[in-house]
Amino acid sequence: MYNIYIYANKAHIVLWHRYCLNIYNTLKNKKNMQNIRNFMIKYPLLSIAMLFPICLIIITGVMSIIIKFVLPIVLAFWLSSIIYTSIIGKNSIKYYSKPLWFIRYR
Repeated sequence: MYNIYIYANKAHIVLWHRYCLNIYNTLKNKKNMQNIRNFMIKYPLLSIAMLFPICLIIITGVMSIIIKFVLPIVLAFWLSSIIYTSIIGKNSIKYYSKPLWFIRYR
């Protein structure tokens, strides 16, 4: 709940804590949530337009992680297995049915 920065003094911490508690109490209140739901039902296009930037930021972050880190690891792993099977002289087509062929199962 506390976000403390190096340059922050006690007044900054207290104000930030009050701000976070205010947002939490606002969302926790069922009457406020009902008002938000009624607004979203009454104005669906405006609600989607308000949610779109938040969702775009989240999806952009997740996709950048996948594209920058996960995909290169998967492709390098795939390419290394193809090179390995070609060096040892086995047919790599047979290993497509068992993608984790290098792990021994009991």
